Amino acid sequence: MKKFITQIAASALLLAGLSTYAAQPVPNPSQLLLKSGIISTSNDFEKKVLQTISSAELFQGRYYRIVQFNSIPTSAEKMAIESSGIRILNYIPNRAFILSIPESYNLIRLAEWNVRTILALEPEMKLARILAEHNYPAYAQSANNQIDLVVQFFSDNSIDLITNKLLQEGIIIEAKYSAYQQLHVRVDQSKVDHLASLPFIKWIALLLLHPHRMIPEAGVCIVRTKSILIIQVAVITMEQA
Repeated sequence: MKKFITQIAASALLLAGLSTYAAQPVPNPSQLLLKSGIISTSNDFEKKVLQTISSAELFQGRYYRIVQFNSIPTSAEKMAIESSGIRILNYIPNRAFILSIPESYNLIRLAEWNVRTILALEPEMKLARILAEHNYPAYAQSANNQIDLVVQFFSDNSIDLITNKLLQEGIIIEAKYSAYQQLHVRVDQSKVDHLASLPFIKWIALLLLHPHRMIPEAGVCIVRTKSILIIQVAVITMEQA
């Protein structure tokens, strides 16, 4: 089988995650463009940096934040940030990144790199719109009020670690896609919001079981066509040899 991916390299398929790359004529520095919606921000880093970190936000001694800068850090500045113990994960328009931060890190240090604001990742930021609205279509539901989902986790964790944590939460693991930091899970509909609240979860979307069917709100999804699993984020075409 040969696979051809139009416009987007395979390695970049899941880069967007929480963010959407919809073009804007003039980038608005006060906005974050998330797949779940647009968030307006303030230049309030000095206030936000004083907020405490709850134990529920910690995972493996780290927590995750969206950090927006007044200007995108240079390559040298990114290296300095990572040398300080932070892991820079994904870019989010405009001028923001998801950072994996050690529990003991002094956030005041980030002021050196001209930070605009810092935001916690709220559960609703991680949910495709159709899930946030609890509007579960019949084709995504299975028996006993359960729903099939694609869960993406932060890339600085191993898939085995995340799998074990989800199993401890009583979540059924149907399939693993380690190359994309994704899992196909089956969960009670009443637990979708709880799943989004777990600190290591990055994005949750519906698992689509119907061939050639896409929901724009879903973000990342999986489509089954016969024996082929296709992970779709952008325009993907496939050809069978």
